[in-house]
Amino acid sequence: MEEDAQKIFDYLPINKSSFEEDYINHLWSSFLSLLNSESEEAKPFCIMPFHLLFMLSIQYKVLRIAKVKNHSYNLIYTIKSLRDDQKDLIVPNSPFVIALLRESEIIDIFKLIKLDQNILQSIKFLIRNRNDKLAHAKGGIDLDYQTKINKYLDLLQLIQNSTLSLNEKVALRWLKESKLKKERSEFIKIHLAEEYLCMVDFENGKLVQFNEYL
Repeated sequence: MEEDAQKIFDYLPINKSSFEEDYINHLWSSFLSLLNSESEEAKPFCIMPFHLLFMLSIQYKVLRIAKVKNHSYNLIYTIKSLRDDQKDLIVPNSPFVIALLRESEIIDIFKLIKLDQNILQSIKFLIRNRNDKLAHAKGGIDLDYQTKINKYLDLLQLIQNSTLSLNEKVALRWLKESKLKKERSEFIKIHLAEEYLCMVDFENGKLVQFNEYL
């Protein structure tokens, strides 16, 4: 099960800040501690840190959407009344800024890349399940955490499939801006972080051609 769960890292950016890296490592360590606990009563609560890793993966994707679809994204928040502590949402530069929104609002941003409505609802169902049953002291225990973890990963892949058009634009720009092949490796190292690209971005589509430079 741990091996399956580790696939979550394929959906998190290859390059990220040290603070983001530290936060991810804390979540993963918490997940493993609960999953591998000798106490059977503790194991089901591994879904809590895993849910946060799932949401973080989604928040990185939203940063990509905000950058590539900046006009449509900005329009949402220029016509919406934001609190002072939410002003950074207009031009977000961190996944933690995206977390200023409610989780269901975060999911709605995927409408900008025409993510299927059924997928949107499936993600929201997972979020509601976590919020309604696990995040508060209501007596909720998710005994079928293995199935839930697989569901999280399946949904991340469906989201990933919807971002292929974003990757095409990145690939075309990289080819244009890094004309000399010998310079490409250094160029990609510099630009990986600003694009919030993860390993699955290089598994199919236009970015596959850059695998050798990672």
